[in-house]
Formats: sequence, structure tokens, C-alpha cells
Amino acid sequence: MNKKPLNFASRIIDTTLRDGEQGVGIAFNINDKMRMLKALVDVGVREIEVGIPAMGKRERSDIEALCLLGFPVALQTWCRAKKEDVEMAMDLPVSGIHISFPVSEEHMSIWGMGRLEVLHLLEELLTLAKRSKKKISVGAQDA
Repeated sequence: MNKKPLNFASRIIDTTLRDGEQGVGIAFNINDKMRMLKALVDVGVREIEVGIPAMGKRERSDIEALCLLGFPVALQTWCRAKKEDVEMAMDLPVSGIHISFPVSEEHMSIWGMGRLEVLHLLEELLTLAKRSKKKISVGAQDA
């Protein structure tokens, strides 16, 4: 059997630009983000989460600036399972929107939701996000 070797770099979705700031006292400025994005592209990562639109105006501005660099990669946002988060992401020039849904009993309890409510929310937000014509992905929070 003649199998082609996998190119793992093209299958990695890097979250450094989004998740890297979740440590105490860590904040990236736009120059840091641009350098990190270039480094990720240079090592062959082709799909990158560039930020969370709900973090505020500065974050959305940074996401737009990163998109304008024109790297040949898929840039996507990360959103909570909230209508306003998805709407903010739809307005950005990213290629994809990732929506994270609570699925563990603990997270659903924190959100005050049951499984059926999460499924209804999933349907509602996917219907909304599909109007953007962007790639949509779904994450199972705390799975």
C-alpha cells in the first residue's frame, strides 16, 4: 500500500494568539501578535485562532489588522455560544468562526442550561453563523 505521509502542520489549529493571553499578567500588543502570526505561518501552521471578538474594540481592531497582513492561512475567531459574540465575529474579515458550547454537566449548570437547551442554542447560532458564508466550527467546552 502506497500511503502519502501526513502533513501535520496543515492539520494543526493553533490557539496561541487567543489562548496565550489567559495567563496572569500576560497581554500581547499588536506587534507581538504580528510576530507570532508570522512565526506560526513560517513553521507551516495553516489554521490559526486570532482572537475573541467579545474581548472588546481593541481586540477586534487587532484581529482586523492581522487579517490585513494577507498571510495565506485560515484565520478564525473564537466565540462563546452567545448571539452577540457570533455577530461580532461575522463582521470581521476572518475566514472562520469557532463557537464553543458547554457540554459537561458542570459547564451546563454554570450556564443554567440542560442538554436540550444547548442543542437548541447550537441550532440557533449555527443558523446565524452560516449567513456569514465563513467556515463554522463547533467546540465542546470541557468535554
